[in-house]
Amino acid sequence: MRARSSLVELRAARAGYGRAMPAAARSVTGRTLVVGLLGIGLAVAVTTSGCAPGTDRPSTSRDPSTGASTAEPSAGASSPGTPDAEPDLAAAALRDGVPITSQGVTVLVLAPSTPRALEDGSVRVDLAAPTGGPTAALAAVPTAVPTAAHSNAAERDTTDGAGTSLVVAAPAPLRLDVLPDGTALVLDGDVPVAGLRADPSGRLEAHGDAAVLTARAQPTGLWFTARAILDLAWGEREGGRSLAVTPADWTRAGGHAAEELAAAQLEAADAEAGSASMLAQLACHQLGARSKATWNLEPWRPDVDPFEMIATRCNPT
Repeated sequence: MRARSSLVELRAARAGYGRAMPAAARSVTGRTLVVGLLGIGLAVAVTTSGCAPGTDRPSTSRDPSTGASTAEPSAGASSPGTPDAEPDLAAAALRDGVPITSQGVTVLVLAPSTPRALEDGSVRVDLAAPTGGPTAALAAVPTAVPTAAHSNAAERDTTDGAGTSLVVAAPAPLRLDVLPDGTALVLDGDVPVAGLRADPSGRLEAHGDAAVLTARAQPTGLWFTARAILDLAWGEREGGRSLAVTPADWTRAGGHAAEELAAAQLEAADAEAGSASMLAQLACHQLGARSKATWNLEPWRPDVDPFEMIATRCNPT
């Protein structure tokens, strides 16, 4: 989609801007735009196993004492004492979780605390850090919650990084999409309709169709909203029509989910606001002007490359 493309291009440009532009060009009205290099690491572990056709059937052997044939268990078959498969956390959340709703969009959360609605229509679910040491980890849900760092119970019970967790899942036809930065979108088909983030710290981890948030050394919380933009107002400024966008605090906190949800809602609210130039200006403000009271976007501004968009402080001419 165009919105995601603009955001990816601007993130990449921001990452390389400090190296690609001379110091004089980076100084804007006495303030220097300092951009850190973003590093992306991708680790992929692939385990493969093969078998010849028909070898998935159990083999048989003959008991020498009785002459009877006995079947040997096939590879991967459960045996007494073998731990059960990891729980289906999405099913548990959908069955036992508490519904939280923002602007008509509902997800279900399995957590130890009561959700609380905020004035802007968003919802928070607080998550305290564990107080009983590593063995108190994951007490928030009725089953152990595997995380990216702790894949089995033994590790969770002996690792200082363990913590209390919550689980969130989306009822059909909605689904969750956990993004690389640990924020998440609620999608209806391929359209973002709501977003989730950890706040003030932490990240969501995908676990099947569910997302898991874990509080370890510090408390955190789940912040959910279906309202990325509070207000849109057309006016005249700087020689032409201008759209003043008032973002929600959830959107100002940043992250990939906030960027994509805001772009989708802006495009849905006003066809003119969905132009390539307007979406690029929005992405620029989200990356570099989050604290401004309003983000002013002009349809008459040209669609320029990401480096120029950043150099002109989101106002190319």
